[in-house]
Amino acid sequence: MKKIICLLLVLACSFALFACGEEDEPTGAQKTAQFYENSLPTKVVTTSTQSIINDSGVAVQTLNGKYELVTGTIAGKLATVQTYEQDYLREVADGANAVVVGPIATEKGSLEYLEDYGRRTNGGAWDPNGLNFGPTAGSIAINLDESLLQNVKYTEGENGINTLTFTVPNANIAAVFGADSDDVALLTASSDVEVTITNNGAFVQSIAISYSIEGTRYYPERQITMITEYAYDVQDVELAH
Repeated sequence: MKKIICLLLVLACSFALFACGEEDEPTGAQKTAQFYENSLPTKVVTTSTQSIINDSGVAVQTLNGKYELVTGTIAGKLATVQTYEQDYLREVADGANAVVVGPIATEKGSLEYLEDYGRRTNGGAWDPNGLNFGPTAGSIAINLDESLLQNVKYTEGENGINTLTFTVPNANIAAVFGADSDDVALLTASSDVEVTITNNGAFVQSIAISYSIEGTRYYPERQITMITEYAYDVQDVELAH
């Protein structure tokens, strides 16, 4: 449907050129959306920081995370490797034994695809029916419809790196960042989301988002920052296991 609408708009502008002159210059959000369509990264690295906030509004602990996806070839075969490690707060019951453990633990994992072998998780057996999960053109995009955004600002840098900043109101999070099959937003937040996207005039280079999650009876308030950087050059891929 989106492509049909775009086609209709293009046709409408073409027929209106005689009356209204040249087409309007695209906005910064529209330019960035086009750069997303062009983007097919070979490496994606996301770092996350979760600051645990106490009742006084002070950060008392930090949970760190890192996600990395690399796609290319191994010995001439298509390969994609995803690895992650994420800190998390242990449950109270985890400390109810003779072994003393700290309040923070780290979970690690991997997902791999190798042509002719299929896919495997955490170094387990290969599933020959598993498909390559590497990015496709435009697959990293988010919805940049400006009617869903606030405080939109676009700056073209003298160094060739351009920056788009905006706020996503909490009510529009699912529409911008996507939702699952049950229409539950992929990004869970209690606040609005602050976003910064950079591009080099052709491809998206990075996206940074920050938001907060209210505390509950079982989990404290958190302030979260995630920064994702994209690379497009040829990568050396190594299996995680």
